[in-house]
Amino acid sequence: PQSVMPLMVSTNMTQNVQDNLLVKSAQDFARDALNTVGYTHRTNGCLSHSIQSYFLRLIMSDELLGSRPMTWIAKEVNKSLAKTVRQKQQ
Repeated sequence: PQSVMPLMVSTNMTQNVQDNLLVKSAQDFARDALNTVGYTHRTNGCLSHSIQSYFLRLIMSDELLGSRPMTWIAKEVNKSLAKTVRQKQQ
């Protein structure tokens, strides 16, 4: 089995955010991710996501991510995103 752990990919779920150095189009991501099949058990799917993930792990420790301030920030971000989605659906 292989686990694919992408970061930001431009899809309907991400409001089709513009492709850039950090954000892959769905087609480009799928092509890159398929090239990793059989080589590793865990992958970010593409080189740019692997590099981003590496630096995020350096910056964000488990202790920081599980802290109360980070939990509160995540909850607020989720509320804001849900509000934005509701507004776009109206």
